[in-house]
Amino acid sequence: MASEKIKAQKQQIVADLVEKLKTASSCVIVTYAGITVENDTKMRAELREAGVDYKVYKNTLVKRAIQGTAFEPMAEVLDGPSAFIFGYEDATAPAREINNVMKKIKKMEFKAGVVEGKYFDKEGITAI
Repeated sequence: MASEKIKAQKQQIVADLVEKLKTASSCVIVTYAGITVENDTKMRAELREAGVDYKVYKNTLVKRAIQGTAFEPMAEVLDGPSAFIFGYEDATAPAREINNVMKKIKKMEFKAGVVEGKYFDKEGITAI
């Protein structure tokens, strides 16, 4: 019974993520290993104020959710700790805002991203 409950929770997470991706104009993936809880809390508040969503998901669930979408090329960088920053109105906001945060928190790095349907690797998303 517990496994059915867990399976249902995972399916709900994937469904929620699919909905988020339908409305997102962009998504940026970063590594977040080694940041403190204090840094994480401050960063989430800053990003919320800027109108972008910051969320950590299991890579396997993200791979399921992005199948058949413009975000599917991101699957190639989904290994290790991954955090996802979603933008809705301003497509470049996630890259810009997380870059500002990364200047303060040196432990984070870009992995990749999709902006308005176009995939960017680490170098490309850093340039944005």
